[in-house]
Amino acid sequence: MLKRGSVGLKICLLGFLISRPANSEEALSWDQMQAELSERKISLYPVQSFKNLNDSRAWIEAQLADFERRIDPLLQEESDFRFIIRLAHLADEINSLVDQLEIQSIISNDPLQAQLYSKESQYASDWSTENLYRREDLYLRLKEISKKTARFSEEDQLMISTLFQRFEDEQYRSMKDAKAASQSFVVARLLAHLGTLEDEFNRSLSDFDTSLWFSGEELQGLRPEFIESLKYEAGRYEIRAASWHQIKQLMLYADRAHTRRRAQLALLSLGAEVAPFLAKPILQLRAEIVRLDGTRSWAFNQLDGLSIDTEAKLERFLLNSLEANKEAFERERSLALQEKKVQLRKSSAVIYSHDWNYYLERYALRLLEDDPAEIEGHFPIEFVIEKTFEQIEKTFGIRFQEIHDAPVWDPQVRAYLATSVERSEPIGLYYLDLQPRSRKSTDFFHSSLRQRSEDADGHLKLPTGILFGNFEKEIPLRFLRILFHEIGHALHDFSSRLKYQSLSGTNSKEDFLEAFPIFMESWALDWQFLQRISRHPETGRPLSDDQAKRLVSYLQTGQAHELQASVVDALVDFEIHRTANRDKSYEELNEIALDLYRSHFYPLNPQTQPIATSSHFVGYSSLYWVYVMGHEIAELITEVGGTYGESPLSPRLGRTIVGRLLSRGRLLTVDQIRNDFAADLRSQCRNGIEGLSSPKRLKEN
Repeated sequence: MLKRGSVGLKICLLGFLISRPANSEEALSWDQMQAELSERKISLYPVQSFKNLNDSRAWIEAQLADFERRIDPLLQEESDFRFIIRLAHLADEINSLVDQLEIQSIISNDPLQAQLYSKESQYASDWSTENLYRREDLYLRLKEISKKTARFSEEDQLMISTLFQRFEDEQYRSMKDAKAASQSFVVARLLAHLGTLEDEFNRSLSDFDTSLWFSGEELQGLRPEFIESLKYEAGRYEIRAASWHQIKQLMLYADRAHTRRRAQLALLSLGAEVAPFLAKPILQLRAEIVRLDGTRSWAFNQLDGLSIDTEAKLERFLLNSLEANKEAFERERSLALQEKKVQLRKSSAVIYSHDWNYYLERYALRLLEDDPAEIEGHFPIEFVIEKTFEQIEKTFGIRFQEIHDAPVWDPQVRAYLATSVERSEPIGLYYLDLQPRSRKSTDFFHSSLRQRSEDADGHLKLPTGILFGNFEKEIPLRFLRILFHEIGHALHDFSSRLKYQSLSGTNSKEDFLEAFPIFMESWALDWQFLQRISRHPETGRPLSDDQAKRLVSYLQTGQAHELQASVVDALVDFEIHRTANRDKSYEELNEIALDLYRSHFYPLNPQTQPIATSSHFVGYSSLYWVYVMGHEIAELITEVGGTYGESPLSPRLGRTIVGRLLSRGRLLTVDQIRNDFAADLRSQCRNGIEGLSSPKRLKEN
């Protein structure tokens, strides 16, 4: 195990955590902290460190053996409540094991080891299916309990419903053909077949991942440090089509249009080698499942507690979003066009789909006036994190304290204990893995290793989150919004108050999942906050008022285009799953997608296959529109706060968001956000303004 310096302080955890400021020089000691937490029936779930694959395999088998020993005694539990909570926690612990192995595949520096960890994760998942969910005796006990749930709390009822659905699905999938007369059996079998096809699609993407090779001249305009990070062979640099970060860098900064055009074509046709063969069967299976299930669309089949419940409403919601964004989008399009004319020194020009990122960035950079590198130098990553954590404590009452000797997988990884200042208790473990290393992913993202849970004996298991990044010293300006977005996911997990992991934090309903992180992006648009997190590397001075305000203008540029692209992708997803399009061929569906881009965004290269991109079939299947809903809810939260004079950094607004929204996990619905949240904030404001209005698009839907 790697450890970062030994401190070994003797501390009283509760008093220490609450009495020390976030930047206290006295550090937490991992072993002492673990001992103190254990006395209070609180446990952390750290990322495991293994010496080798044999070590990890022994650990996995020990975990599964422990799970197996705990299954049979469940049936001896006389109390229905204790049976449910013990079964739910066992299922959640198995899920945590699966997630732990997925994290191992991410942090591994060896591609072969990463693949093996992914296989181990699948092995653990298959074990749970065979040894837990397909146990008929457990299913029958659960079935009886599900008939009499009125005596249970709202949270327990939702957990019973969630468990019963999973058990029932697996029971039907394991039945013999003699029982195939059951419609539920047929649906379960179709879902199993669908899962196989989706897995095959996902594996095929790795096999057909396109490598683009560029000369140094073709990469003119990109940062030297970015180019140096690329694989270099026979005088050319490799760009992987599956790397969103690499492709985005080309779209923003590559001076040559041909380079940008190649990058976009590769990205939007990433699954073109396999989609014509697998996409149609996947879509047909989804359509048949929807028909048998009696739901109106694949999106509604996939999502639970959807705030939009018909195809017509979903379509209207997306079209209304386009209309609401139209003015801002057209304004940005004009700016990009004018910038292209200036750059090319021509009186007329056309903006193509591979152009808008580049020319909007050129325009935005001119807004800065100063050298972008000079501005960027004000944001050393460690200082930004320190000041952001200080603001999080002020706004949300969540304090982060570094654990200097925590076991980590790389010496540069930092571990923090998150605590609630108001409740005087620890609430989570947070890792920051932000420095580059060999073979590390270039993407910037949050990963939840586990969410909060509390068992029948009062034993509390805290959530664990990891922020992955790839920054040498400073955080690039275009990543500031993403930083706050990804931290927003962690805060969502740490704010939960539910006792079931599968209902807690980011296991929320999907139509709220991206809302709070998108709201957090507004922190990057507060010029005074940008000043507080900035520091010149030599003078120590923050950005001037003028620099900070111009940086906000820079960061705002392109937002309308990003939203427009999300809505168009959502419309593409909607159309390929629309009931009326069930019988259309792959080519016809692709033509519909091309037409949507042509009508609402920019025309694509006719060779592009936009419906081949993986997100329509694996990962966020049919969920592009969730990002659009996230923007709507974030706008509502901002409007509610603004109506009462509260900024996005306001402690009153922040505490209300934590208490009324983030703490409720999967129990929260969008309707509650529209109604209860506004009422609760009104009650906290002395001069609350009656007659609060909601954004038009949400009201209409």
